[in-house]
Amino acid sequence: MEVLVVLVLVSLLSSLLMQGFGYVLRLRLNVTQQLKTQRVQQLQEYWYSGLVTGLIVNAQNEKALFQGDDSILQGLSINTLTAPAGVPKQFILTLLSQNNTITLKYRITEKDDWTLGEWPAQTASFSYLDNEGNWVSTWPPKMGMVTQQLPEAIRLQIDSSPKPVNWIVSIPSKKNPKPNIEEFL
Repeated sequence: MEVLVVLVLVSLLSSLLMQGFGYVLRLRLNVTQQLKTQRVQQLQEYWYSGLVTGLIVNAQNEKALFQGDDSILQGLSINTLTAPAGVPKQFILTLLSQNNTITLKYRITEKDDWTLGEWPAQTASFSYLDNEGNWVSTWPPKMGMVTQQLPEAIRLQIDSSPKPVNWIVSIPSKKNPKPNIEEFL
């Protein structure tokens, strides 16, 4: 009889231990998945931020001037993802909406078309901060004279759930190109 009681107690303890191990394993898997998701989000924001902070003024090639609207922005950056650091390259960022998913695409050439991120959302947009502190949906703004090639900052807004994306990146480079003195002589 004592052996039977010991066997029942051992089986109850081993059952409780197995349930505890199962709980710890599920908890570990959830934490690992959340950390992975967070790392991916940080990397996506880092890529976007690097491209925008690397924007430079281009006074030599009219085709490479910075321009953008609510779904596309393109310009010349020294922080592109495929060129060596410090080498100016023209790039294009595009927001695509399909099947309730927003996709941020990066392109530097016709062959390089990368997906920088995908979010479950229906709306997304770029907006541009002018020197008067107003957010506009196109750059260069349609109204008035533009005195600078680059906006003060660029914002990417994606209405995703459960957490919306709102990345605002300031552009540290000079906004006005230096005039070429030789052109005036």
